[in-house]
Amino acid sequence: MVEAVNQQTKNISRLGAFEKRVHEVDFVRGLLMIIVILDHIFLKLWQFGLVNTSIPFLNGLYKVFSFYWYSDARSVIRPLVLFGFTFISGLSSAFSKNNWKRAGLLLVVYSSLLVVTNVMQVFVNNGAVRIDFNVIGVLAFSTIFYCLFQKYSWKPIASFALLSVLITVYFVPFLTTIPGFTNNVYIPVLWSPEFLRSSWDPIRNCFVYGRVETMGIAQGDYMPLFPYIGFFFLGALVAKFLYKNKKSIFKNRYNFERPFCFVGRHAIWFYLGHQVILFPLFEILRIIFSKGV
Repeated sequence: MVEAVNQQTKNISRLGAFEKRVHEVDFVRGLLMIIVILDHIFLKLWQFGLVNTSIPFLNGLYKVFSFYWYSDARSVIRPLVLFGFTFISGLSSAFSKNNWKRAGLLLVVYSSLLVVTNVMQVFVNNGAVRIDFNVIGVLAFSTIFYCLFQKYSWKPIASFALLSVLITVYFVPFLTTIPGFTNNVYIPVLWSPEFLRSSWDPIRNCFVYGRVETMGIAQGDYMPLFPYIGFFFLGALVAKFLYKNKKSIFKNRYNFERPFCFVGRHAIWFYLGHQVILFPLFEILRIIFSKGV
């Protein structure tokens, strides 16, 4: 009997991350991340002027995504993907062994992104590079707030989700009626002379729903805290009921899920990594094709 138990324990210890984790959550998060990467690939094609080349592959890729980009498809799909991403992040917070550690990692990544992109913007004359607040910032602060409620029942989490809805519906529109709180809020680039003569107001950047511009330059990426923190807490609320035992509710696992689950398990690194890879890659392509090579 003891030997059977020990053998079962050894078999469990040999299981990989795909078998141990809640695979459906990793799968959906990985799928959403792949959609985000594809969206950014097409964005780079457009930004670097590579959509009208005679290269068959690029033209083929352009045709594939032209409907998505120039029709109403993106205006529908993008909010759904952002909703799904924050919802799944809230859902997966129920499985984290240490949400404070998770929040700290996200905060470090967000802070690094903030500093690095603002420094880069100083040296970039054309184009938007700076990121003051985006999905990483949303997830960082959402996780921090969730840590304050994680040990309690579903009621405080539901109350915070409801509060975020009320803030989004009533308070944010009120802010937009105040002079200066528009989609073109003036927020100076860090370390610039303008920054030294004025104050940087991150509260505006978190609340205002829309793309914020600075000195006529739009941010490279932007995502407000509201309403997305509410979607995060909605996911955490659902987890309280669907995943009480912190186990998958779908017992069958299929091999085709593995690559998606791998991306989902490492979503934050795929998010950062694909940005680092795409920018120099498309810059090289732009230089090559501009010379007619």
